[in-house]
Formats: sequence, structure tokens, C-alpha cells
Amino acid sequence: MIHRRRFVSVLVLAAAAVGLKWPFKKEHLRVNWFHVAGVRYNPVQRPPKMNERVLLRRNYWHGSLCYEVRTEADERIGYVPRRYLVSIEPAEDEEWHISAVNRRGVPWKHYRVARCVQANASLKNKSRGQI
Repeated sequence: MIHRRRFVSVLVLAAAAVGLKWPFKKEHLRVNWFHVAGVRYNPVQRPPKMNERVLLRRNYWHGSLCYEVRTEADERIGYVPRRYLVSIEPAEDEEWHISAVNRRGVPWKHYRVARCVQANASLKNKSRGQI
């Protein structure tokens, strides 16, 4: 009789040997939105509203790279979650805005930040002289 742990370990080894990619591993995919992390540790004077522009600033926290999410009044709301750092660079060159606000929900889902896709396309076209 095979035990459950033994079966799972054999299954993992077989998948690694075949070279299958795990479906939950999403490296280097472009992130278009995320929920702001660390909101409860960064109180702001004037909470941001829907469709308000936010800025992402590169910084270091305890020696690790991070991106701060800041309002236009330069108040820190929180941070970009660590799992999105690889797929979000270079975030400072892009335009971001608050796409959802839920102050009654869990702290890590108070603010949803999204990339302004249309604004970036129109800015690139203006710089090329196509508009």
C-alpha cells in the first residue's frame, strides 16, 4: 500500500524529470493591476479616491528592492506586493491609477491599482508624431 506523502513526492519527482512547468508559476508576465500591500501600516491624511493617479517610486526596505505606492501629494499608501516586483519593472515610467477602493474590506484589498494602458499608448504615439 502506498502512502499519500510518498505518492505526492513521487509525483513531484516525475513532473520535474519530465520538465513540466507548474501552472501556478507565472514568471515574467506583465502585471496590469495589483492590490496595495502594507496599507494598514501607512496611514494617510487624505485617502485616495477612485481614478486618482498614483506614483510608483523605487526604494529599498531592509536591504530589499521595493516599489512604494504614493499619492500625488507624496503620501505613501503602501507597497507593490513582492511577488509582482519582477513583472512590474520599470514601473516608474508608466502611469498608474486607483481602480477600486474598499475601505471596509481586509487591509490588503483596500486599494487596487491599475496600469493606464490607453494613456501610455497615446503618449507613445504623441512622441512619435502619429497623433
